[in-house]
Amino acid sequence: MIVAGHDHLYDHWVEHYLDNGATYRLDSLVTGGGGAPAYAYVGEPDLRGYVAAGTAQGVRVDHLTRPGSTPDDNPHHFVLIQVDGDRLSLEVVGTGTAAAYTPYNGSAKIALSDGVS
Repeated sequence: MIVAGHDHLYDHWVEHYLDNGATYRLDSLVTGGGGAPAYAYVGEPDLRGYVAAGTAQGVRVDHLTRPGSTPDDNPHHFVLIQVDGDRLSLEVVGTGTAAAYTPYNGSAKIALSDGVS
């Protein structure tokens, strides 16, 4: 898992790939939801070249949750990462907002496993 900041919004990507016959998963989070004023997400990156370069490794990239198109859709937040044996989960907690921040299809929590796309 890669957890990075700088952009002041929440973004979650998952890359699936093959190495020596085994399937792997790499989650990448951007969680910089504090400090600066909220701003809008300006668009998706073009990953076609990256995926094409990884054809031999069966690279697939899924965007589990995207930042919002308006500043109000990208509230200040923090992320709780829970590790329990071989189980890993995330909870995104909005701060200073009246409504709960639920970036995962109406939920603030997600369990990460090989079965999650």
